[in-house]
Amino acid sequence: MTFHQFDVNPSLLEVDSSSAADQEKKTFAALGLNENIVAAINQSVTGKTTSPVTPSSIQFGVIPFILARRNVIFSSETGSGKTVAYLAPVIQLIEEQKALDAARFGADYHRRRSPYGLVVLPSRELTEQVGGVARQLSAGTGVGVATMIGGVPKKGEGGAGIAHTGLDLVVTTSGMIESHLNRGVYHLHRLQHVVLDEADTLLDDTFSYEVVDLLENLNVSSGALLNPIQTNQPLFSFRSNHRKAPR
Repeated sequence: MTFHQFDVNPSLLEVDSSSAADQEKKTFAALGLNENIVAAINQSVTGKTTSPVTPSSIQFGVIPFILARRNVIFSSETGSGKTVAYLAPVIQLIEEQKALDAARFGADYHRRRSPYGLVVLPSRELTEQVGGVARQLSAGTGVGVATMIGGVPKKGEGGAGIAHTGLDLVVTTSGMIESHLNRGVYHLHRLQHVVLDEADTLLDDTFSYEVVDLLENLNVSSGALLNPIQTNQPLFSFRSNHRKAPR
């Protein structure tokens, strides 16, 4: 798949005002998120796990598609809840897969340094912010989140270290991935989800070579572009033709 400079913006959807009443009737649980994720969202917004929060338009549109492992490209304005829109379903899918793997391979399977999910961002500041949200959402799930900005994170470094529950979701900058892989900090053999957050920046001339090189060497079952691709086809090349078009 190739994006051209003058292509129509391949955003997931546009929500018009006529659907606002329908959205107000929706909850995160109705969108398919489990009670642990919903409680974490409620806690992060209201300070109480039992105080319900209404999904924003972008969350309303995106979450069901990612939970269905669909290809997703979406964009929305700042403050609209884009980060939760991809993190919440990705964390839930990792939680489900981790449980399946534990049943098949044993409880210690999670100790392997091979994440299920990879979130790629262009800057340290954004990585810290997204990593913080990911840790909040994963608190009750058993999904281990590692925010990696420099070397191997240590437990207790602002909560950014490798969780005792394992290294299941890595949040990092595009420039650190090759170094981490070369040093054996983690490997990507069981990677299932890739998110490019601020994809417009990651795919400009500053970052595009290292990002495309990374994607060409991955074989993942799903992923997301955020300004985010959510793919349910192996992502051999960002420039390859996918059999199922993004929605």
